[in-house]
Amino acid sequence: MLQSIVDRIPELFPYCHSAYANPSVLFYGQYIIMSQEGPQQGDPLGPLLFCNTIHPLLTSLGSVPRLGYTGLAI
Repeated sequence: MLQSIVDRIPELFPYCHSAYANPSVLFYGQYIIMSQEGPQQGDPLGPLLFCNTIHPLLTSLGSVPRLGYTGLAI
């Protein structure tokens, strides 16, 4: 995720690095969980970081993605 920020939005890297370079400590009752993958739920930058990370994969696809809804009742 951080590498994709460096590659595509380098102006945002210093902020993202300060937020994501180290694991987040999550507390669940008596348990401590080190979160080391991706943004946290509720992070306002989460959708941007996710979309930026998968963008090269989506643009490399050989076919045009198509979405649709038939609306047929059964």
